[in-house]
Amino acid sequence: MKQPARAVAIFWIVLTWIVLGVPVRVAAEPIASLRPSNYVNDFAGVLDSATQARLNDLCFQVDAAEVE
Repeated sequence: MKQPARAVAIFWIVLTWIVLGVPVRVAAEPIASLRPSNYVNDFAGVLDSATQARLNDLCFQVDAAEVE
């Protein structure tokens, strides 16, 4: 392998290693710090408040129907 081609190959290997290694280094939020407050707890902030309300209502209805 020629010297410039070898340097380019090493560069791409190192760059790939860095890009793939960075997400692994990000620490997750400790589970103990999460405080669930309802049936649906969107700790990631993915659901809007209307969707959370609908899901909580549906879960409440299912829970109430199991009691009867």
